[in-house]
Amino acid sequence: MKIYFALAALFIAFNLSPAQKLDLSERTLPILFDSLLAQTKDQKMQVIIERIELIEGSGLEHFPEWQVQFLQVKSELLMGIAEVDSAMTVANKAAYIAKTYHFQKLIAVNNHLIGNLFLRQKKYKEAIPYLEQAETYFRAEKKLADLSNCVSKLACALSMSSKSKEAQEVAEEALDIIEEVDNIPLKIQVLNDVSTVYAMLNDRLNAIRMLLKAHEIAKEYGFTKPLTGVSNNLAVNFFELRQFEKAKRYTQEVISICEELNLDYVKHHVLLNLSNIFLVTHSLDSAKYWLSILEAESSYQRNDLLKTEVALLHSELAFEEQQHEKAYQYLLSAKRMAEQTGVELNRLAAMAGMAKYLELKNKNTEALNLLDSVINHPLAPLFELEEPLKIQAKIYKKLKNYQSALAVQEQSEIIKDSLAALKRIGIIASLEADYQLKNKEEKIERLELENDLVQQKNLQNRRAISGLGITLLLAIGLGYYFSRHRKLKLEQSLAEVKENLLRLQINPHFIFNTLNSIQSSFLREDEEKTIHLFSRFSNLMRQVLHNSESAFVPLSEELDLIINYLELEKIRSNDKFDYKIEIEDQVNLYHAKVPSMILQIFIENSIWHGISPKQERGLIRIAVTEENGKSKITIEDDGVGRSFSILHKSKGQKSKKSLGTKLAMQRIQQLNRKFGKNLKLEVGDRLESSGTKVSMVA
Repeated sequence: MKIYFALAALFIAFNLSPAQKLDLSERTLPILFDSLLAQTKDQKMQVIIERIELIEGSGLEHFPEWQVQFLQVKSELLMGIAEVDSAMTVANKAAYIAKTYHFQKLIAVNNHLIGNLFLRQKKYKEAIPYLEQAETYFRAEKKLADLSNCVSKLACALSMSSKSKEAQEVAEEALDIIEEVDNIPLKIQVLNDVSTVYAMLNDRLNAIRMLLKAHEIAKEYGFTKPLTGVSNNLAVNFFELRQFEKAKRYTQEVISICEELNLDYVKHHVLLNLSNIFLVTHSLDSAKYWLSILEAESSYQRNDLLKTEVALLHSELAFEEQQHEKAYQYLLSAKRMAEQTGVELNRLAAMAGMAKYLELKNKNTEALNLLDSVINHPLAPLFELEEPLKIQAKIYKKLKNYQSALAVQEQSEIIKDSLAALKRIGIIASLEADYQLKNKEEKIERLELENDLVQQKNLQNRRAISGLGITLLLAIGLGYYFSRHRKLKLEQSLAEVKENLLRLQINPHFIFNTLNSIQSSFLREDEEKTIHLFSRFSNLMRQVLHNSESAFVPLSEELDLIINYLELEKIRSNDKFDYKIEIEDQVNLYHAKVPSMILQIFIENSIWHGISPKQERGLIRIAVTEENGKSKITIEDDGVGRSFSILHKSKGQKSKKSLGTKLAMQRIQQLNRKFGKNLKLEVGDRLESSGTKVSMVA
């Protein structure tokens, strides 16, 4: 009988004109509500909002509990079409009714909703108390799904409010809770939220790992809508790490989904991100094109928050084209709108831009006042300060205040070094993303291969009878073959065993050295550094175990391992050295194969025997080039050189270094014999200055 009520209710609710009223009752409302929730998955949000308004006009106020629930759905839908202010008005109305009638569960749900809306408005501190109240209720009632959702949003709000340590703890709890919940879309959302926390902590690598995991789950289970937020955040993180091609790829993926699902809010911000990518890469015409697409969107004019960010981007474009007066007008407009919307970060961005304009006009005192307000603001850690500091240093030099200029310059250099570190992490994140993509492609290839094998087996079965005579002849031939080549096979097996033993000898050499670094840090009672080293080391061990399984690995994977090792050693040595990785454009990192776990030995030698004895900071340069169709990897250091190292090292240190080099040489010989390769390895001194140079052609 219930199904007939459902059909009747749907027919009445969704086919009558707005002027007509529904016959609402305690019996029909649950059916209408469930039907609306189902419709939200494949209907346009605006259509569902209109249907809710039709129900509101039919006496919904006589059923306060249901009225609150319908209003909450309406608020979420308004948020989905970028009507955030209207959504907040509806949510506040729902909150008033829920409190009047003491609907405790609905009050908690509404607090969570209002917290989300404040996050959308970038009012992070205002979001925290609402989310905390919702969290208290969900925790007491042991509603794990709601709790994980709420806690992950709270972690975002805390991180955006510069409460880093608390945010990280809350984020980790959200990950623990979601493991106990069987809800795939919610898991995707929590991973997405936690990635935001990592990003705010400048841990972009872990942010991207969270997002790649969420992206894979969304793809696997076909959840297209949650994929938009995940892919958008991937684009943002890759953009911050200066991996622009990947940023473009994920951005364009989001645009396609948004156009398919009519997700205006997400699409707006993605178009803005895409414009920003082209601006940073100095493709100004493309940046203008995507901005024009954004400004042509029908709902764009109703979104003051977005208009502020567009004005800021227009000002940067104008500065690039030397149109300083035009840039200043955009900045004035952006500052005014930021003050109206209460988004402090946008106001700071406008003020920094205005200071840039004033410096160009030689209005130095006014510019310094603005810069002081930006740099000393409580939200400064969330703001990109490199450009404001450069302008501040430039003004101090013009005013001949060299002491202040030097102090600001040093602060700017610290940020510059931090950005350089982010670029290094970006290489790792980029390699990891491509590695996961390659794994998926290999899985597809394996499935296709298995399918081909099944078809071949069926074909063989059909031909089995007719081919019996040929099979017998082949059996005789194979018997002769195995007899003839048994000796060769045994020799090959012996060579493989020797090669594996050599690889196993290298791995402990590497592992024990790293453990010694951790032990030293522990003995110095540097707890934070020890924990960080352990975290790095655990990730490194995963790579070592993976790479050690194969004689050859893609060059991309070997570089990934090397970068992680170098970062670990930089920490251990108190930043005693820096490194550069230079890769020629024509080198295909994913196609080229190199012997696993060999390059690390020579990098270790460079650090321990070349750079460590130096008084100054050292540099390790890794260059990947193409030579006669093969990959050539060159490792150079500016250390003391082999002669100095041999003269000043103890007998034990000499033997340790020579053992690693000897093992590497032996392994190259074994690989050449086993696989018929022509691998070449050369070790020598740098001719132009002190240091060592190692070259391997694979």
